[in-house]
Amino acid sequence: MAFVGDKVTAHAGKARQAAALICGSQSVTRGILAEQVVQIAFAVSRRVVKGAPVGVDLENGPEFLATFLGIARAGCKALVFDPNWPTGLRQSIIEATTPAITIDASTFGELTEQSIVETVADPSEADAFYVGFTSGTTGIPKGFRRSHASWLESFAVAEHAFGLSENDVFLICGSLQHSLHLFGAVHALHIGALTVQLKEFRPVEVLRQTGEHRATVLYCTPTQLHYLIKTALARKEVFPSVRCILTSGAKWRGLEAEELRRCFPAATVSEFYGASETSFITVVPQDAELPVASVGRAPPGVEISIRDADGAIVNEREVGRVWVKSAMLFDGYECGESGDTRWDDNGWLTVGDHGWVDEKGLLYLTGRENRMIITSAVNVYPEEVERVLEAHPQVELAAVFGVDEPVRGQKIVAAFKSVDQELEIEIQVLRRWCRRNLAKEKVPRTFISVSDWPLTQGGKTNLETLRIRLFPDSGSGSEKVCN
Repeated sequence: MAFVGDKVTAHAGKARQAAALICGSQSVTRGILAEQVVQIAFAVSRRVVKGAPVGVDLENGPEFLATFLGIARAGCKALVFDPNWPTGLRQSIIEATTPAITIDASTFGELTEQSIVETVADPSEADAFYVGFTSGTTGIPKGFRRSHASWLESFAVAEHAFGLSENDVFLICGSLQHSLHLFGAVHALHIGALTVQLKEFRPVEVLRQTGEHRATVLYCTPTQLHYLIKTALARKEVFPSVRCILTSGAKWRGLEAEELRRCFPAATVSEFYGASETSFITVVPQDAELPVASVGRAPPGVEISIRDADGAIVNEREVGRVWVKSAMLFDGYECGESGDTRWDDNGWLTVGDHGWVDEKGLLYLTGRENRMIITSAVNVYPEEVERVLEAHPQVELAAVFGVDEPVRGQKIVAAFKSVDQELEIEIQVLRRWCRRNLAKEKVPRTFISVSDWPLTQGGKTNLETLRIRLFPDSGSGSEKVCN
């Protein structure tokens, strides 16, 4: 019976002393990893019933992945907690999910020292094994629930689309609390590829580990990739071993293609679009030459439908809500909810993204429904304005918000971070740039320069933190407002 991580023991049998996982100065062999997974599975199965939620309260590292795979092996659900959650939020999530037990740094050693006296029954492909957390519309994050079957299908899609195999060396750039990075790390261990991860994202250290271990595959967000390129160029470093850079979470601008080739000469950026609830919706394979604005086409086994607000299928190239159907969809929410996430009666799912499909089956995203700004009765997707701003050579990052205004309903406010903090961008230059590339009603009314740009654990812009910082009830920060 197949399940996530079922090949870990087999990989250990082939090469017990080979490294399976490296994190900083820690190196875990295939044999040790397989033993720890079985020990965790046995210990969990002795303490809780099959299918129970089990908290994982560990930072990035080998212990985290052994624990995650052990809980999955036991047929239980791993609730992946974020060490950075404030106490109140953590308590709310615990109350909502009611973990039977929680494994942290103090209990990991105890669980892996116990003697195994019986075999743990294999989980079913249909069993839920993972609950991750992402922002929701209630007071607590959404706890999305995934089955073994959904991730096994996702592994197969990734291997086919990107040519991944046990011969690769995966370098995971971000936090395992982020589903993109966790997926990459677990997939690597599942197929027997060497997995290299870090305690935290620091570009210099990522590049050092890339060179030291001759990484061939990098898993990163577009923002992380930007900082890796910027750091490599500044240090005049080249990394010829990297052949594939897998990125998701936002559209890679592609403006740094020339710079990418200078520091990663053999690498191709392979993008994919999806969500924590869906896995892959579209992919851009390594050898594909597609329009820059497209997020690719659906891989085999995935269907896409673009529909209007009433659920009717729209015409080709007409914008509507993106619906998807595949074997990779999530089971539901363990806690929290989202008004944008909907199922229909035939197994189709939408998470609220809007976009359109061309005659070649290529998908183009316009934005997320819950970020849409309505100004002067016109619907504006912040992502479109952000892409235009980030295409300016002096803008490193951008985020766009709607601020209530009596006349227009909302006005568009753009925050940006300059490429060179020593050189101030003239706001009129940015305004003219937007007017040349956007419809009049989509041009921001206000521009805010931000020097200290907040990022999430996953390496994306932390929109909520930035919003609170820019629009507090009172107080001031390190921002300069330019109307």
